[in-house]
Amino acid sequence: MPGVMECFQMTGCSDFLLRIATRHMEEYSEFFSTKLAKLPYITTVQSSLCLVIS
Repeated sequence: MPGVMECFQMTGCSDFLLRIATRHMEEYSEFFSTKLAKLPYITTVQSSLCLVIS
């Protein structure tokens, strides 16, 4: 998927860790609602954000 930089399969509380890059929150929201949330078997998503100011 465009925007996905890395994907790691995890153990413990989370099954996967996705590292994505977007320009702003609206783009992240669109990625989540049109791509990630539509994948089969996705029941829970926990997001953490790293904000970069340049």
